[in-house]
Amino acid sequence: MKPKKRIDTAISTPLFDLPVPTISGFTLGSTPSLAQRNLLRYLTWELPSGQSIAREMSVRELSPGDLEEVSGLGVGFETSTPLWCYILNETALMQDGLHLGPIGGRIVGEHIIGLLETDPACYPLRNPGWRPTLPTRSGAVTEDFRMTDFQAFARVDPASRGQ
Repeated sequence: MKPKKRIDTAISTPLFDLPVPTISGFTLGSTPSLAQRNLLRYLTWELPSGQSIAREMSVRELSPGDLEEVSGLGVGFETSTPLWCYILNETALMQDGLHLGPIGGRIVGEHIIGLLETDPACYPLRNPGWRPTLPTRSGAVTEDFRMTDFQAFARVDPASRGQ
């Protein structure tokens, strides 16, 4: 089995040279790098920083020392970091890249919940008393299951794959 890639701050090489058709409004002199375009978008549109989102969510902020790789750009990114860059650093530093950190995880979770809440065909909305149940690895069906039980049920745990 191929090992899982951890979430980190490294950007895939193809994203440094995007094909012109993928860039809306591309003109000569425009930068085709996704990272550069995102950083410029953050500065131009004054989007909220990762630090401001952390304060709003009452989550511990990363220190400027945690964000040294963006400090050399000379625009204060170490104290006012673009959210996407902040989330990648948060994940790498706080979770060792294994899963999203508190800000990234909450944003993804809230989006999923928001999509479910706006879908009129969503099962939980049509059946408000419904609570998910799942057989645990021991076979008991319960509302109190763990991620390992879900993985076993989906047959993606090492025991189910014969490893």
